[in-house]
Amino acid sequence: MMNKFTIQHLQQVRESEDRVEFKSGEGDNVSYDGRGKTNPKNRRVLVIEVPSRPIGNVFKFEDVPMMRVGEELKPMSDAMYLKILQESEPDFSEKICEGLSLEDLDEEAIRVIKQGYAQRWNKPEFVSTPTLQVLRDFALMNKDGQLTNAA
Repeated sequence: MMNKFTIQHLQQVRESEDRVEFKSGEGDNVSYDGRGKTNPKNRRVLVIEVPSRPIGNVFKFEDVPMMRVGEELKPMSDAMYLKILQESEPDFSEKICEGLSLEDLDEEAIRVIKQGYAQRWNKPEFVSTPTLQVLRDFALMNKDGQLTNAA
């Protein structure tokens, strides 16, 4: 049986044998990758699922924005920090363009896009890719078939 706990719940739990042990991954602690490693000495394994960060927010430690690099937390670059902060500002080009339909799109412009991409990436077969696929691949159409302002 697997119980799920929130971070808030874990912060309130006191360390005890029947609850949870707070340890760093050193010494005789064994990492668990979910691929059937045995549990040494019949100890319980606590698997923690960490959700992704909310859009436009960063994790800060002592007022320094941090980012995960492999298994480490490192200070975030200024460029990455700015990029994340800008995520919260809606991008006009990715918003749905109400009332726009496939019939409104210029077929010649779509042909030019296909040719340009095929030449740039040396993929001549791309020119025969269906238009709907191209629109989805270039994020010009969402999964519900609605076209964006960029389209």
